[in-house]
Amino acid sequence: MPKRRSAGGMLLAGVLAVLATIVTFAISLTSLQARIASIQQVELRFETTAQELLATVGFAGLIHDFKNCVIRGGAEPAYCDATEARAAEALVLLAELEASATAGGVALEAAPILEMVEAYRSRVPQVRAGHVAGRPAEQIDAAVRWDDEPSARAFSAIIETTSRQINARVEGLYRDTFIQYTLAILVLLCIGGWLLFAIRTESRAARERESQLTAVFSAVAGGLVAFDAEGRIALANPAAADMLDLPDQPTPFDWPAHVEITWAEASAAGRTEPPLSTAHTGGRLHEDLCHLRLSAPSSRPDRLLRVSAARLDLPGLGLRNVLTMEDVSEQEQQRKRIERVARLDALGQLTGGIAHDFNNHLATILYAVDLAAREVESERGQVLLQSALRTVERGRELTDRLLSFASRHPGTPRAERVEAVFTGLRPLAEAALPAMITIEFSQAEPDLKLLCDLGQLENAVLNIILNARDAILSSGMGSHLRVHARSITLPAGRIGDRQAGATPGTGESHRYVELSVTDDGPGMTAEVRTRATEPFFTTKPLGEGTGLGLAMAYGFARQSRGDLTIYSEEGHGTAVRLILPRADATEDRREEPVPPPNILPARGESILLAEDDEELRTTMVIMLEDMGYRVEAAANAAAALEIVERGTPIDLALCDVIMPGEMNGIDLAKRLLARDPERPVLLMSGYAGLISGEDAESDLPILRKPCMPAELSRALRAALGE
Repeated sequence: MPKRRSAGGMLLAGVLAVLATIVTFAISLTSLQARIASIQQVELRFETTAQELLATVGFAGLIHDFKNCVIRGGAEPAYCDATEARAAEALVLLAELEASATAGGVALEAAPILEMVEAYRSRVPQVRAGHVAGRPAEQIDAAVRWDDEPSARAFSAIIETTSRQINARVEGLYRDTFIQYTLAILVLLCIGGWLLFAIRTESRAARERESQLTAVFSAVAGGLVAFDAEGRIALANPAAADMLDLPDQPTPFDWPAHVEITWAEASAAGRTEPPLSTAHTGGRLHEDLCHLRLSAPSSRPDRLLRVSAARLDLPGLGLRNVLTMEDVSEQEQQRKRIERVARLDALGQLTGGIAHDFNNHLATILYAVDLAAREVESERGQVLLQSALRTVERGRELTDRLLSFASRHPGTPRAERVEAVFTGLRPLAEAALPAMITIEFSQAEPDLKLLCDLGQLENAVLNIILNARDAILSSGMGSHLRVHARSITLPAGRIGDRQAGATPGTGESHRYVELSVTDDGPGMTAEVRTRATEPFFTTKPLGEGTGLGLAMAYGFARQSRGDLTIYSEEGHGTAVRLILPRADATEDRREEPVPPPNILPARGESILLAEDDEELRTTMVIMLEDMGYRVEAAANAAAALEIVERGTPIDLALCDVIMPGEMNGIDLAKRLLARDPERPVLLMSGYAGLISGEDAESDLPILRKPCMPAELSRALRAALGE
């Protein structure tokens, strides 16, 4: 890759170019000035010579002497001598005039002047001869008379023309000088502009490189701290500043007193100096484990770091060494969790083996007691044997629980009516909730039956309720829970285990019962929502939670050939849905597959879709367009209202309830209905109807998310009046 020229190099090149331009134009202008001065001298000499020539030839000169030679030459021959002398002088001046014109770059038309001078000079001998012969002056004058008027006019015109040409020559040189000055200024401006552009380009490139390095430095997930020669902190990326709780002050500054880094047990062997001293003295640090402790005023827990150090030998940089830190506390906790899972797995295997053998012993006792009961006739003996049978039954229940813990007992799936499930759950849930938290049970239709193990179902739902309770109590947000049951239909293959052999593409669908537990508590962050069903993952303080509640509920749902999903919005609440197979209405088995519900096509209506989740919005736009609707999509309520206000024709509004901004979906629906009460509005929500206050009394239809396309199509057609 070619090396980028530095700003200093470009500046030097620009200065040299400016100097070269100035020297070049200075030489050129000096030459022009010299030529102008020379031609001005020529012009002056030409004018002087021309005046002298005019005086020599004019009426006070050659012509005057010639006339006196004609009239008085006999008595005064000196006039004839003066005529010849004037003629000779005129010829000399004419030669000088020609030379001056040539020096000025002009050709002098000297023939008329020469003709006039020669005419007078050549007639002098004839005049002398006439006087010697005694002829009268009138006769001599008639003999030598010459019409000098044309020559005089030509002489004046030639002098004037030549002078004008020399003047034009001088003016041309002045124009050239002006052009040279102008060109010099333009060239200097161009060079200056190029130099300025080059410097700005280099400066912008330097800023971009600095921004890139700063972005990379800031984006590094681990902490980076650079030290100067005195061991002070010269640079720290945001991760390090957050990790070490560094003060927000100008660098460099001393290592904060509240930050202590010590060796972890795994890296402490043979170390006599603390990690920072080792780094400053050039000692080796390469992914060593260290403890990070932040004392007051910070209240953060201790962390485990993997620390490395390197020296920086860059002259002029002002940095001596750099420290890199990676927070591996979560990894260490994960490792401990894995070890714990392994121990629990081993414990489960041991428990399963013990329970299996214990069941064999219980079976032997059960059969023996049953046989003995047939032989014993005394009342006292029958009482004792019945007591033994009840003890065996309790032992069998205990082993069932042990086998369930060891994941070796799927439970006993039976058809259970939702009303009966809720009847058993209500007192258990109400007893577990404080008075400040209310709970309600509801179902969308009567006589719903699901297929599962009742005890495990009650345990799963109670775990979900207790999680919601703890979230409300710890955050101080929320006061209501709702357990709701409804029937949903999913195509084959939607649930991960392919639903007991049903394969995708067969056209089969299964009906399920969805039990949702919805709260109006603090909700979950995206990270917590993603990890909520991981075993041993918990957001509760140490010792206040095992992290197994949702994990066991999820395992129960999957074991029951169903599923568990979580819908949550931070600051608004959480909905946990248990999706379980629907039981046959008359038998203790799963309901048979049903034909998939038809999707009702559109009739070209236009729908306004307001949904803040970009991925869901994109998918719904495609799905609605496939149904035949024209779709106008908006990412929030304000954008949706703007679409309506600019006059876009809308037949129905489909709005999410919870959206960012000042307006939620219900506010948007009210504004749309205020503008056009005849335009239907259909709301969507991931919650089981936790809408309170005036919003609950608005009679706005709410579609539960997620819903199948067929369900959505029917809701749309119903809202549009079909």
